[in-house]
Amino acid sequence: MIRNGTYRPWGLLGKIAPRLGIEGFAFLGALSTEERSISAFSYLHSTGMVRERRFYSFVDAPSRFTSEVNARMDVRRTELTDLGVDAANVVTKPLLGLFGEISDDLSAFLGVAQSRSILVDISGMPKKLFFYAIRTLLGPGSRFDNVVVTYTEPATYHEGVLAENPGAWHALPGFLAPRLEPPDRALIVGLGFEPLGLPDLYSAGHFSTTETHLLLPVTAAQQHVSRNWDFVRMLESEAGALKTSIHRVDGRNVPDLFDSLSAITRRGEIYSVLAPFGPKPISLAMCLYACATGSSSNPASVFYTQPSVYHPNYSSGVATIGTFAATHAYCIKLNGQVLYRL
Repeated sequence: MIRNGTYRPWGLLGKIAPRLGIEGFAFLGALSTEERSISAFSYLHSTGMVRERRFYSFVDAPSRFTSEVNARMDVRRTELTDLGVDAANVVTKPLLGLFGEISDDLSAFLGVAQSRSILVDISGMPKKLFFYAIRTLLGPGSRFDNVVVTYTEPATYHEGVLAENPGAWHALPGFLAPRLEPPDRALIVGLGFEPLGLPDLYSAGHFSTTETHLLLPVTAAQQHVSRNWDFVRMLESEAGALKTSIHRVDGRNVPDLFDSLSAITRRGEIYSVLAPFGPKPISLAMCLYACATGSSSNPASVFYTQPSVYHPNYSSGVATIGTFAATHAYCIKLNGQVLYRL
């Protein structure tokens, strides 16, 4: 896909990877209870393209799910061991722990990696880590010439509540709001299944003077779309007279999503607050847009209400498209060129 003269390749990992001409990658991922959290690594391992590897494993707050979560994590760790990943390459941290401990370890891993190409799998990765990692990898001090991001769709999602006990509305590390926010601002929300406290912020008048834009993914299965509309109705019931626009988007197409964000903000002229509650590809587009505005006079900020507990059956299986696993690969930097710029 070509935008503003820049070709931004994306597609299924099984089709994209053999065509990039990259011999091997450093791999950065996160281990979760979900089978899809190791799908991208499993594919790369089978092709012999993994040079270095680092997985992060995040421990939820204690809950009624703890024993089942631990059992499922043991299964995933065994699967990783079978794929040649030893315990030293899996770093375990509390989900709500000090982020500095994670960022220090990430910096150490990136500093010793020999490969000039890296693949970041965000399928099971908390937003606070993958936003920070991508910003680091696209920054001026990065020595990686090629950066590819992958996301794997599950076969099914749990039909009930997926996450619980959301925290306060906080900026993600590295994406703080300015001390004095401009009066002309736009709140852009990626719609998912769980509002995670966002309706409470609406009802409290947190966005009473803000133009709100809701990104509604329309490529999902019908039952997923219904859950997205439930999210919309929760917000609308609290929004009152607020100006709200709904944008129907392809929830997989990161290049188009990036351009949609650019259009909403008039290429960064309008200060934006990004709320990545929706599918990971929408969150990735938000991350790339915020990175693209980072050196401007009007950088976007990113806020989220981090849950402390996830359902152990958050998702099951790995979706397929034809004969390939539904692992989507997005090239965000190739041959030293960052592909997502305003």
